[in-house]
Amino acid sequence: SESEEKVVIVHSDIARIFEVGEEVNVSISKIMGMKAIWWSYVCPLILMLLSLFILGDFGLSEAATGLITLGIAAVYFFVLYLMRDKLEREIIFKIDKI
Repeated sequence: SESEEKVVIVHSDIARIFEVGEEVNVSISKIMGMKAIWWSYVCPLILMLLSLFILGDFGLSEAATGLITLGIAAVYFFVLYLMRDKLEREIIFKIDKI
């Protein structure tokens, strides 16, 4: 967000030209932003909707279907967490002085 102060760790080859505590603009390309949105919002939404529809057809109760769907989402985000190092290398940040 533009109005909030946030702490972000960015690995960069040009880090030596910045000082600790210096205000900078951190941005990513539109493609990288779309990739981040895909992995964090769209993919889990599709996974949860598919699991709801598929499990609903098996005749499970709504409570069981909901709990299993939440469990699937939890497993998805745990796997995403385990892959954080790989994803961190794929998303490239751009740093500019203000």
